[in-house]
Amino acid sequence: MKTVYPDYYKDFKCIAEKCGHNCCIGWEIDIDEKSLGFYQNIKGDFGKRLRENISFDNTPHFILAENERCPFLNEKNLCDIYSELGERRLCRICKDHPRFYNELSSHIEAGLGLCCEEAARLIITKKEPFKLIGIEDIQPSGNILSRNLMLKHIQNRKLTIPQRLDKILALTVEKEPDLSIQKYLPLFESLERLSENWTELLLLLKESKLNKKAFDSFMKGRESEYEQFIAYLLYRYFCRATFAEDTGIYTCFAALSYNLVHDIGAVVFAKKGNFTVDDQLEIMRLFSSEIEYSDENLDIIFNELEFAIFEDCEN
Repeated sequence: MKTVYPDYYKDFKCIAEKCGHNCCIGWEIDIDEKSLGFYQNIKGDFGKRLRENISFDNTPHFILAENERCPFLNEKNLCDIYSELGERRLCRICKDHPRFYNELSSHIEAGLGLCCEEAARLIITKKEPFKLIGIEDIQPSGNILSRNLMLKHIQNRKLTIPQRLDKILALTVEKEPDLSIQKYLPLFESLERLSENWTELLLLLKESKLNKKAFDSFMKGRESEYEQFIAYLLYRYFCRATFAEDTGIYTCFAALSYNLVHDIGAVVFAKKGNFTVDDQLEIMRLFSSEIEYSDENLDIIFNELEFAIFEDCEN
């Protein structure tokens, strides 16, 4: 089956010990069946160490060590499984992360997740609109055809970001719902959270007065950061729509997510008097870790958006 992927996809390379947010810390790492079978048959001291650090209850996974570190992450923040057995013997999740795959009837769509700081850097700092490699070999139809049109609207640099969002929302919902952060901040506060840094940003947003005009003036010339963020969300999620009427959920999610990271950026700017690309990347990385990589959080948001769309149509 053919695979489609963004033009930055093959540029990704894990920065290993240089990463400030190691994906081997703080996450329960599940082990796929094939890797588990291999680990169970490794001989010698390393084989014994492997089996002693695997939980076989429910879904097999590595037993996290102190400070929620993977037991095979050494003091140099390098992987001992990689060093001892080679990259091909890493379990599937470790080999794939931060890659994601959406399997469709006609093709597979691959991408990089924003929760990884190096992937976020590749995606968000890209100045030119991203292109999909391999899409020319596919005969898109239905929601994929609609998604490709959405991407063209979001990449139309003759318009402001809000104007581009209005374009895609007009194509997918009868009436644009209220997607302001003032309305949705309590929802974000109620979600499961992993990082105190995210909690602090939500609190800062709650307690600060927004000056969007000053922030947007400061960000003039850096709109591509938001363009890439929204395009990433559309590429990753829009294909999930089962029916045409579902597409509004994912365009609303892209718009709401933009509103959230934009408004957090505005209050960070107001507090610091500056807003760097690194500030942007960290906000978007935290958003991805906290929202995208929690199925429960995503489901809650999608359900709320579906209700909001339905409620506004009824009214």
